[in-house]
Amino acid sequence: CNDSNNGNGGDGAAVPPHLLIEQLVIKKLTFLFLQNVVSHGATSLLLSSSNIQSLEDVLNTMNDGATSEIHDAVVKKSCVVFFRDLIDQWSGEEVGGSERESLSSPNIPRAGFLRFIYDVFLPSAMQCILQKTFNEKDAMHYRVICEVGKTLAALKLKRGHVEWEEQFVSRTLSGMVTTVVAPQPATCPSQSDVIAAFRNASNPKEMEICLKNMIAVLKNR
Repeated sequence: CNDSNNGNGGDGAAVPPHLLIEQLVIKKLTFLFLQNVVSHGATSLLLSSSNIQSLEDVLNTMNDGATSEIHDAVVKKSCVVFFRDLIDQWSGEEVGGSERESLSSPNIPRAGFLRFIYDVFLPSAMQCILQKTFNEKDAMHYRVICEVGKTLAALKLKRGHVEWEEQFVSRTLSGMVTTVVAPQPATCPSQSDVIAAFRNASNPKEMEICLKNMIAVLKNR
């Protein structure tokens, strides 16, 4: 994943090592605190009158933690879990339920959150696990893949097949997979196979397998 912590301040001056360490510790504590807020069902804090204006900043902060900010698989996993838990709590009922909201819902915080998931988080998460610095064979990195798989499964369950197809498969996934032009090994899934698998996957394990196959195709393993 891209590392935005390059040791420079905003004016290009080098930041002393001890300050970098302090900044890193503060960032990790922030990520873990926000993840605990959501995992304990205290999301009303995020929507309170004093915090609602900062919701987009919170989402961007956690997205950075999940996809680019720190080369720490434990932190990345916690930040991905943050988004999965919010999907469970803010995305309405399962297919057929009466509480699922449209992406154009007047309930701005929840609709805006879903828009953020499709437009920012999912593309960033896909790109993150495709980076050369991300080693899917490493146990801790593989846990991140598992959590992304759980997040995708929760999103499809909560939002339904039609929205999944329109917002993820057709927009994000197809755009990534169809850009691959390098020849693939005979044992590697085809691009169309990868897209079809994501389209049909319905549980965390199947999504996990889809992600592994996507990595095989896009990293040309």
